[in-house]
Amino acid sequence: MRGIVKIYRKLTNKRRPRKKSTKFFFAVISTIALIIAISMLFVVPDTEAVQVKKIQSSEMTFLAADVAKITDITQVDTSKSLILLSWTVDDDYPQTILYSGEFYDSDTIFVGCTDEGSSGTLTWTVLEFAEGVTVQRGKSDIPVGMTERYADLVTSIDPAKSFVVVYPAGIYQATNYNEAMTITAEFSGNNKLLFQRDEPKGSVTANWQVVEFQTDTSAQAGKLTIPSGYTSDTTTAVLSPPVEVNKSFLIISASGSIGSGGIPSKYFVRGVILDRGDGLCETLAFYRDSSSDTVDISWFCVTLSDNSTVQSGVVSGWEATSTDVTLPQAVDLDRSFSIASIATSAGFKVNEGAFFRADLTTSTNLNLSRTTGSTADLTYHVVELAPFTMTAPDDTGLELKAGELYDITWTSSASSNLTTIKLEWTDNNGAGWYPCLGPLSESAATLDPQLKIFTWKVASVAGEIDSDCRIKITNNNGAFPYEDESDNDFSVQSNLEVINPNGQQDPVWQVGDTKNIEWKYWGNFDSPDQIKIEYALDPYSTWNLIDTVAYDYGSQLEGAVCSYSWTNIPLAAGGPNVKARVSSATAGNYDTIYDISDEPCPIQGSINVTKPTPGEEIFA
Repeated sequence: MRGIVKIYRKLTNKRRPRKKSTKFFFAVISTIALIIAISMLFVVPDTEAVQVKKIQSSEMTFLAADVAKITDITQVDTSKSLILLSWTVDDDYPQTILYSGEFYDSDTIFVGCTDEGSSGTLTWTVLEFAEGVTVQRGKSDIPVGMTERYADLVTSIDPAKSFVVVYPAGIYQATNYNEAMTITAEFSGNNKLLFQRDEPKGSVTANWQVVEFQTDTSAQAGKLTIPSGYTSDTTTAVLSPPVEVNKSFLIISASGSIGSGGIPSKYFVRGVILDRGDGLCETLAFYRDSSSDTVDISWFCVTLSDNSTVQSGVVSGWEATSTDVTLPQAVDLDRSFSIASIATSAGFKVNEGAFFRADLTTSTNLNLSRTTGSTADLTYHVVELAPFTMTAPDDTGLELKAGELYDITWTSSASSNLTTIKLEWTDNNGAGWYPCLGPLSESAATLDPQLKIFTWKVASVAGEIDSDCRIKITNNNGAFPYEDESDNDFSVQSNLEVINPNGQQDPVWQVGDTKNIEWKYWGNFDSPDQIKIEYALDPYSTWNLIDTVAYDYGSQLEGAVCSYSWTNIPLAAGGPNVKARVSSATAGNYDTIYDISDEPCPIQGSINVTKPTPGEEIFA
């Protein structure tokens, strides 16, 4: 990370050099922080990852007198960038332990709390996404005596592909009302956010970010309440349709009820994606440590539909200040982050045991740490994003023609596990895969993944038309055999192109002449190999059959010029604007596979003098 960090203290302006992080950090995603009904953490490595243009991350140490810090970053597009924070604390007042971050400008971020008093370590991470992801942000205040606030989005979003990250901040001197600083976040339609709390004491600010993915992601959301006398809800949050457990992760926020007394065990909540036994989840579960009072929970279940994976687990009975989790499968640190939530037994003024950080220290190890130990259960999700994503072809209903040129495109991470990639295509739903070739038969078997584009000369399918075609991208590193396919099937059809006649001929064609009609072909024809040849006069509403021919394409290369001899052009074909049409002779494809002369060709009438004959003498 380049640049400097300016440390602002309430009493002094002493500058300190920035401490650069050497770890992969866990950034908090929570709508609660101190007193938030849950701590949500993102562990993100300091490298570029799939669907992410670049990631920058570093560590800040806050002393008791520190209020805010500014740091320079490499310039980003803030409309595609997300700030994530995680931290440890050693105090209990919300104004001293609730942090938030924002972009001061495109190359500077500002991180801070409302007042001095707590020391701890904070990790900030800036993720800049590639095309296909947008981030909106803002601040919304819930005043003293109020329990909710709506916020307008600048641009409408699709709630089925979006989620909210929110950091509360506020000032309230009584630690026994810390629940006043806990809020839930949810969408209200496609252009509004709704923030709510139960305890109206003090004012609270929701620092929010809305992330929307256009592709390869879906999100289901809901809200529920764990009533007084209960420590869990395992039936209310029903998913429809069910989601794949190893493709999904939870983002949750929670708000404690009036009378919670600032006790974290009542409103710090963890969520679980329950496997029903077949790798799918249709019901979420939420747990807390104390059964006293109520807690409201807003949740987002985000599911990735590409080659991304999610490893989930539970740490039960955590009492120490640090513990390590061994992951069942190694992850690529260049593309992985974590999300976690905690249910803690921490009592009044024991927030040090509720806030935690986490580091992906190796490809198989997740380290969890906090300031003070208290019995807790923690749920984690380690998300490994796909190393590349196919972006074209991806349109529904795409139709391509054999022999034409089409740009295959993809996004790619800078993962060190990517060597070269290969592109292949199928016309039988993946039963067989064939190499993609360029316009001059260039191979796509060993491409640099950072090229992100390859011009494909569309290949021929077995019949005249096939609608079960896809493209696949594969990493050539056998130890990391990543792959991705186009999301939707596309069709490829055989192709014809009229070469002659096309515009006025020299010499001019005449009735009675014998002339060649010429065309090029790509693909295969079913009749077998039959082509229908026709002509029409302006306005080209009626096509007149010249002949149906079984052409021997097997003796010619695709794209070669084919020829038919039109003998004794009939008088009916004469006119100033004549065009030729070459089409498939298969009835169902006649109006699909064809080509017509681009420009009209004049065919003149002719005069044949029969008398006198050459050399004949004529007498007056």
